[in-house]
Amino acid sequence: MDNGIQNDPQFNVLPSKRAVYALLARTYLLMGQYQLSLENAEKALQMQNSLIDFKSLATAYSYPVLIQNPEVIFSKTLLLTYNGAPLSTELLNSFGANDLRYNYYTAPGTSFYPTYTGRGFGIYTYSYTNGINIGVSVPEMYLIAAECYARSGKIAEAVNYLNILRAKRFKSGTTYTVSATTNKEALDLVLAERRKEFIGRGFRWFDQRRLNLDPVYQKTYTRVFKGQTYTLAPNSDGYVFPINQNYIDLSPELGK
Repeated sequence: MDNGIQNDPQFNVLPSKRAVYALLARTYLLMGQYQLSLENAEKALQMQNSLIDFKSLATAYSYPVLIQNPEVIFSKTLLLTYNGAPLSTELLNSFGANDLRYNYYTAPGTSFYPTYTGRGFGIYTYSYTNGINIGVSVPEMYLIAAECYARSGKIAEAVNYLNILRAKRFKSGTTYTVSATTNKEALDLVLAERRKEFIGRGFRWFDQRRLNLDPVYQKTYTRVFKGQTYTLAPNSDGYVFPINQNYIDLSPELGK
């Protein structure tokens, strides 16, 4: 392709055609343009659809480095890591007993400093293999496509994509399949899977932001920190990122 974008670059840190499709799929999902999101997710999956089978990993340290990770479509990492962030009981309880992600994506609070009760974000599979990937990936494309199918009433297609991913995340010989009979059931399954699959990547914030606009999924979030209660209500200005004052100073028209 032109402009330095290749169909099959040597390394996943380089731009590629499938990465463009994947980024468009993510962008259209956040915009609520589900048909366009689906079309681009499917195009990306046609070019790359490999998943790591967690059952094949001897330990968490067996997880491949990002540059060799077959799930990564376009590798982008955080400048700073934040391992150790406590996870909600609601999220932790959503993992089934046979879901391998529980021990790959979370760790006891005693593993961190200062220690605490419960479990925290401690993705050994990322933190010891070049950092946390926030770039587009194969699992993300499966879940984006599944959500778009669920929203368009194609329940079988949505559940099929969920089960393709889940088959690689559960212990051998255990039940991993899910089923749904309505669009809402399928969509609920997809959104629950996103929370488990994308721990620690910052995706949850953007999901909350877009679902905040959907009357079916609107929710008030409350957190207590150092004795003070913080609340994020539907349609709150808290869902809007302020423009950094630096940029307003350089371009005053932005502040108008």
